[in-house]
Amino acid sequence: MTIERMWWDKPVTIIPGKEGTRLHVNNTAQARRVLDEEWPIERGPRLEAARQAVHNAKVSALKAREAFYAAADEAGIVTSTTVAPPSIPASEGPALYGRGRKRKLKRDQ
Repeated sequence: MTIERMWWDKPVTIIPGKEGTRLHVNNTAQARRVLDEEWPIERGPRLEAARQAVHNAKVSALKAREAFYAAADEAGIVTSTTVAPPSIPASEGPALYGRGRKRKLKRDQ
């Protein structure tokens, strides 16, 4: 099965670099590229799950978005303006911008 560009109903907005430029990730193809080429951390359980989800053609767009959102939250790069997936309670929203706690990222060390 060919891996397609599955569009998401809502983008996941992230800030992957130090310069603060926002990136709106709208589909699985874009998520694959960002995870493989621009991700600010090298390891993490949610990162690995997201990589598997966006590279697996059998995973739905919703599940791929959920996994990408979780990995972005784990890396501390998801913005508070991003709508959390239904599977993630609102009280567990983005840690970096949503609740004011900044995580120290590998790129900032």
